[in-house]
Amino acid sequence: MNAAKNRTRFVIMAGLPGTGKTALAEALAQRLDGIVLSKDKVRAALFPLGAITYSSGQNDFCMSVLLMAARCAPSYMRVNTSLSGTLFF
Repeated sequence: MNAAKNRTRFVIMAGLPGTGKTALAEALAQRLDGIVLSKDKVRAALFPLGAITYSSGQNDFCMSVLLMAARCAPSYMRVNTSLSGTLFF
């Protein structure tokens, strides 16, 4: 098997809200047979609705959890990862 095909790739999307980061990450994941790790989904899982602030501290915390998940993912998942907000394996 081609060594380049087996490398782990991470794509991190950044941009203003509503600019299509998640849509692009999902399209890349589908095309490259990867997965998407979404900061918005991490935030929703960690904080109750009334506690979501979108503060820089909360954003940094959610991104650190997302990056930790990417690093800890089993090797069989490490094909392509797109981070939307966001992350793509």
